[in-house]
Amino acid sequence: MLHSTAVRSVFTTNQPSVTDNNGPLSELQLNNNVEVPENSVQVNDSTMEEISQAVDPFTEDGNHGINLFVTLVNFLGNKQ
Repeated sequence: MLHSTAVRSVFTTNQPSVTDNNGPLSELQLNNNVEVPENSVQVNDSTMEEISQAVDPFTEDGNHGINLFVTLVNFLGNKQ
């Protein structure tokens, strides 16, 4: 079961997939840029220890790692 609508929309479609090897190539889409904000949190040994106790990257969260990522982001946000 997909819990994120962003991910769900990628995997759920009613449109059949058709490949035409003799047809024209599709136009390259360049408007899919991702901007990552600068991280102002200084991660030292103590913070790394706290992260390793709070977030286990090998845990299956049932949501393709999205919940683990959000947990880490929230953890780091609380450190600011």
